[in-house]
Amino acid sequence: MEDFFGRDSSLSSDIQDQAHSIMGKNFFGIDEAFHYFGIRPSKEELIHLAEIPWNEKVLKSCRDTHILVAAFPISILDIRDKAGRELYREFENTWYSRKCAEVFVNKKGEASWQLIRKTPVVGSTDKSWLEQQKLLGSDEETPTARILFYTIIGHFLVTGERLFENVSVWCSDLDSSGYCSRFGWYSTGPIVDTAWHTYEAVRGPGMGLSSVRIKRER
Repeated sequence: MEDFFGRDSSLSSDIQDQAHSIMGKNFFGIDEAFHYFGIRPSKEELIHLAEIPWNEKVLKSCRDTHILVAAFPISILDIRDKAGRELYREFENTWYSRKCAEVFVNKKGEASWQLIRKTPVVGSTDKSWLEQQKLLGSDEETPTARILFYTIIGHFLVTGERLFENVSVWCSDLDSSGYCSRFGWYSTGPIVDTAWHTYEAVRGPGMGLSSVRIKRER
């Protein structure tokens, strides 16, 4: 992999290297974002990412269940284009390949570290949104569709592992009609869409909840 920093660069972070050694394959850092998504971080973004907001104990407890991600300002549409056509059976027919006006599909966000659960929250399928939310710990919340998509696609590009395959998980975004967003990886490819329901109105055996660790001070 091409190294964004260069082996002897003073920008290389010992903290990031330590986190990578703890998380192993469940890590998508600054170098990975550069290599796979073409991200060229600004100085301000690098400063913002200089510290990881979880300590060694937390990372070790999550290394098999979560992915630690350096997320950059890039939209779902941009991620899809950079990931490549080979991930999709019909690249041009995914609804978010068109000039979609939905804010959550086009939103780019900001640089941040994220710690994303690799599987649906335990026991969250076949429950309503409100029932699922009660399963989250005090240190968890539901991520945006952009952060989940960034994480899952990035992880696949590095490892070849397809997460959330043949299952959907709710994300926190709503579309302009108030319908809820979800992510799933199906035979047609990785899909972010809306379910044409409010969160309270739908449940199903293949419909779970995604989660992200809330950031804590080191």
